[in-house]
Amino acid sequence: KETQSHWLNGQDETGDITRTANIEHVWRTIRAQLSSKSTSSTEDNNNNNNNHKSTSDHHHDHDKHSRPIMLVTADCGVRVSDDPYDQEKILAPFIFAQLTTALGILGHNGSLIIKFLTLLEPISIDIMYLLNCVFTSVNIAKPSSTKSSSSEVYAICTGFKGMDSQYIDKMIQYMNETMDNNNNKKGTTTAGDSGDSDSRTKPVFIPPFIPLSLIPDSFMDQMVQQAQYFANHQKEHIEQRLALFENLSREEKAIIAQVRDTNTTM
Repeated sequence: KETQSHWLNGQDETGDITRTANIEHVWRTIRAQLSSKSTSSTEDNNNNNNNHKSTSDHHHDHDKHSRPIMLVTADCGVRVSDDPYDQEKILAPFIFAQLTTALGILGHNGSLIIKFLTLLEPISIDIMYLLNCVFTSVNIAKPSSTKSSSSEVYAICTGFKGMDSQYIDKMIQYMNETMDNNNNKKGTTTAGDSGDSDSRTKPVFIPPFIPLSLIPDSFMDQMVQQAQYFANHQKEHIEQRLALFENLSREEKAIIAQVRDTNTTM
């Protein structure tokens, strides 16, 4: 709550990042704030150095420093317990929306850390390929702070190469064409919203942004290898937990059930 005054909830104040109007509002707000800081800094330097520049020169310098954000973290999560088999596809629109937001404000050589739930679906491979195209280095990691039995992994992307505005525009256009981000269906809710499951619409499954036919086979092979690695890691820890549970006494199992039921009703 101490940081709530710094939150950006988008144009409609819903915080729904899959709506392109909210993404563009975040861009405008952040750029305006950075522009104000950059202008103040430039004016101070000019006064100190008695350096009188023309308006056009000042604008040129400001443009070079208009996107100085060097780190973006993206950790969006939605409820997937109702449909665990499609959890990767359910989260994909939110991952793409976070990526679009980040690429619109990230500075040259900046870094992005973004969460995934496994990386086997075409849209996930597609997003990973896009990350490899615009960042110098992309590594997949599973932090020790995450549940060892979960499929949660993070892409750590460093050395942002920059991205032409026309491609950012294409990402926005893609979102408008594939996601219900303009709220055309009145009364619908997105995956992960609170409420009864019957009142929620089915999650939006989006197609690849880049045709899979354009992605090299060598990259596909790497994706399969990393998916197998993390799947084996997850399987091993699930089996360990099952074995541990089987060896618990009846009293210990009863305590665990009581704690679980208490947490469920809270």
